[in-house]
Parts: sequence; structure tokens; C-alpha cells
Amino acid sequence: MDVDEQNPTSSPQTVAHWPACPVTDPKERPGDQFYEEITLPHWNHESYPHTGVTVHVSNTFGLSFKADNVPPNIIILSLDSTFFLAHCHKLLTSSNNNFGCLISPTYGAVCNNVDVDALELCLPESASVLNLLLCTVYGFTCEQYLPPFESLLDALEALKKYGFSLPRYLLPGLPLYNAFLDHVPLHPLETYAIAAENDLEDLAVVSSSYTLDSTVHSIPDGPIPRIGFIYFQRLYKLHDTRMKTLRGLFNVELLPHTAKPYCSPWNRHVTSKAFLFAGMQIYYNATPGMPGLDIVRTMADLSSALSCPDCKQSVDTRTAQIVRDWVSLKRTV
Repeated sequence: MDVDEQNPTSSPQTVAHWPACPVTDPKERPGDQFYEEITLPHWNHESYPHTGVTVHVSNTFGLSFKADNVPPNIIILSLDSTFFLAHCHKLLTSSNNNFGCLISPTYGAVCNNVDVDALELCLPESASVLNLLLCTVYGFTCEQYLPPFESLLDALEALKKYGFSLPRYLLPGLPLYNAFLDHVPLHPLETYAIAAENDLEDLAVVSSSYTLDSTVHSIPDGPIPRIGFIYFQRLYKLHDTRMKTLRGLFNVELLPHTAKPYCSPWNRHVTSKAFLFAGMQIYYNATPGMPGLDIVRTMADLSSALSCPDCKQSVDTRTAQIVRDWVSLKRTV
């Protein structure tokens, strides 16, 4: 049965049966990308005896939204007064606690009956969070809404609260996973902590590479309990292995070139020690994610100061090998 926007009293599943919760004045609300303002000329709900009421309705989960050719039979109102129309079978099928015990199995058995009133839910989450939750459950992309990181965190809590399995919805290629990828470079440790506490292996692997821009010893105490022993051990091993490998790459003396009249043994010895010293400077200032270009720049300064072309060649050849070994080293847990 189609939802009739022009006559919202024509069916028990239309907007005439939306919950009697206060609707915020649109002028007092910030602009959102995921809802539209609709004026209902035939509003007959007892709490709104007047006509011309303006409400905020989700663009995606709105009046004409159908799933599996079934019209919506659940009406959700967010904390900040945006309406979402959803489907009982979609929410119950995926939830392991009957949508936070708000949808009874009895209603689920008869919800598609046209003679049954639509279920009305006023939820304590914001419209931004509910939009992310529903997009996740229905498998719709949410990247066009540019959700802030805080909304993604709240959406995760809402998903768990309403009985949705995070490992099921945070797999590579799925909408919520892709939304998190956009924020990983700016929030690597927080994302890794989320992945660790929810056993989200793919997200943990991706986010771990972005934690290499700082040392493991600089991690604040706050996220560590959430990360847990196993995932913290894996992260520590990644950082420690890379730093030990970097030290080993520089802890090898230059191979001396053959004796030349313009380069004395002492000059070759000084060049070798200068190379080791420059390498140790790089190591002590490095992070596990240091780009190979930083090595090239530092060693280029040493090479340019050398007068012997053979010594230059030795430094450049060894530097190139170090960079190749460094950038090929594993960057994820």
C-alpha cells in the first residue's frame, strides 16, 4: 500500500499516526543534509488540532520509502525532532534484542497487516545518529552526509544498544566501515581502540598503520584499557619491530671503496663514521611511520658534503637500499 502524502489520514500507517512528541520550530534548528521540511495541511492528530504543521522528515527514510516493496510500519522520532519511517521486518531480522526490547515479537508477526497501526517510537538519539544507524541496517551509503567522528561513535553505541552486531556491519566495503575510513587518518588510536574492544579485525589492521606517526610510548593511558592486552601487544610489537629494524639498517658500516689517490684511508674511515652518526640521528628522531623521504633528505646532506665521488656513490647506494628495505617493511598489525 502506497503512503499518500496528500491525505495523511487515509491509512493507519501514514503520518496521521506519528508520535505525539513536540516538534521543534524549524527556525531554531541547524540545517541538516538528511531531512526535508514538509508542511502537513491535514494534520488530525489530537496533539496538533491545527493545520499547516511543519515537520522534519528524513530524505532517505521518508514518506515514499519502501523496503522489499513493503511500506513503512514504524515511525521513529529523534531527540531533535526528525521523523524516520522504517520497517519492522528490517529491524527485527537484524536485531538480537528486538530493537532494544522496543518491538515485541507479537507486533513483528502482524506488522505488515494493513489493519495494524504503525508502531511509534520516540528515541533518545539525535537525527544524525539515527540516520547513520538506519543507513547501516539497510545497507545504504552514508558518506554523502559527511558524518563527524563523534556521530559515528554515537552510532556504534546505538547499534549495540538496539541489538545490531558490529562485526556484521563493520566489514570492508560496507557503509559504516567506509565512513570510519574517512576519519582514520585523524583519529587512528581512537579507531584502533574501537576495533579492539569490539574485535573488528579489518578496522584494527587499517587503523594500526596510521598509529605509526607517533611512538607507542606516547599513547595516553585512557585508551589502553579499551584496547586490551591482546590488541595492545600486537600494536606494541608492530612499533617495536619497525624501530628495531630501522636501527639495524643503519648499524652497518659502509663498504669501503678501493684505494684511490684522491681519497685516503682516513677519509674513508671518517665517511663511514659520519654515515653511522647520521643514521643514529635519524633513528633517535624517527617514528615507526617515518617516510623514506626523510632518510633520503638527511643522507643527501651528508653525500653533498663529501669530496670523494666514490664515497658519495657508497653513501647513495647504501641509502637507496635502506629506503627500499624500510618502505617494504610491514606497516599493520
